[in-house]
Amino acid sequence: VDKLTQIVKSFAPTHIYHLGARTDLNGHTLADYRENIEGVQNIIDAANEAQSVKRIVFASSRLVCKIGYQPVSYLDYCPTTPYGESKVVGENIVNALTGEQWSWCIFRPTSIWGPWFDIPYRNFFDTVRKGVYLHPKNAKVLKSFGFVGNSVYQIRKLMDADQQQIARKTFYVGDFEPIDVLRFANNIAHEFNVAPPKSVPLWLLKIVGLVGDGLNSIGIGFPLTTFRLNNLVTPMLHDFADLKAVVGDLPYSM
Repeated sequence: VDKLTQIVKSFAPTHIYHLGARTDLNGHTLADYRENIEGVQNIIDAANEAQSVKRIVFASSRLVCKIGYQPVSYLDYCPTTPYGESKVVGENIVNALTGEQWSWCIFRPTSIWGPWFDIPYRNFFDTVRKGVYLHPKNAKVLKSFGFVGNSVYQIRKLMDADQQQIARKTFYVGDFEPIDVLRFANNIAHEFNVAPPKSVPLWLLKIVGLVGDGLNSIGIGFPLTTFRLNNLVTPMLHDFADLKAVVGDLPYSM
């Protein structure tokens, strides 16, 4: 903490993005994600000591709520993982702030994809490219995803916006229009010049997911697991009206 405070005071920043976190889902307890709790408090303490800071934008996660859940407010939480729980604690630390000399907001990335992306989005593209992606038959699944170029644009706008537009608020970050997963997969296949994905009964995919669970448990990587299948077939939609009012139109189309 002392070293962080010294660094921040020496640099004397006026604006801070707090992005540092442990983001995997492999931890078993809340204590495994101390970075996401103590790290938030440390940056707050350092900013208060520095006295140069005018705004901090804190990164949280959509996983403060389980996938598919529609919160009634930004304080309505229902995490299902220790990672999600740690982000709830981090948000609570920020929301409890009083008397700070700088403005702040929180953003929750949805599913962000694009250049440099990895698990699970790179897996999805590779699976389609290899012709082994299987879509649940007759399932129209809509997802609030975000192209990374748009997401970076949105996050920058949150830093630049007038204080009254963002102060003490939370925003979901993602593309304003949801994607249809099957259409997305078809577009990917078209760009790779491969056959479009096949659709199969959901019960068959559930069996494949169980096989994937077993293989991954013994260290053999397999692209489909029960967890990923549930994520795939569960609609995930967010309301971006408040964010759109701040940032306006986005620079990138699908």
